[in-house]
Amino acid sequence: LYRVHIKSGKPDASGSFLAESPVITLLDRRTGAPTGELSANEARFAVGRAVGGRVTIELGKMEVGRSELSGHVRGHFKTADGVDSDLACERLILREELVEAPGLVTWSRRDLSVSGYDLRWDGPTGRLDFATGARLVLPPLDARPGFDVPGPGGLTPDVPPDAPDPRSAAHAELRGRV
Repeated sequence: LYRVHIKSGKPDASGSFLAESPVITLLDRRTGAPTGELSANEARFAVGRAVGGRVTIELGKMEVGRSELSGHVRGHFKTADGVDSDLACERLILREELVEAPGLVTWSRRDLSVSGYDLRWDGPTGRLDFATGARLVLPPLDARPGFDVPGPGGLTPDVPPDAPDPRSAAHAELRGRV
């Protein structure tokens, strides 16, 4: 569920809606409260086809099965445990509760950052996967020493979506010569 603001837009030959400079506010499915924001140079929303070949789009109520953001994609949102986090990549593909980002992706928050290539996130399972070239950085924080750990074979953190304490329930696997 989300709200979209755009600079301009138009339908394209594929039946999608092409938006320039989109800012997408992510909304909580239960409360409708904002949970984060995504922005990019452009977005393509697959909205299907209408009878007669015309599509009327009311972005505030649009149901989209697939959207794709491209060019300087940035995100800012709160994690399940309420901490602000940031996302940076060049392309982000959203298919309901499945998110993919080919290429380099960086996700960071105050107490850790993760980067790697070819991200895939499955919302219902809470599984995040970086296919290759992962790097996990835990900066020194309070009494904790800092760590900078490469995972050339990728990284898969799992955070059960409905866990009462996401940090305690989470676990991760770094692959390759760690």
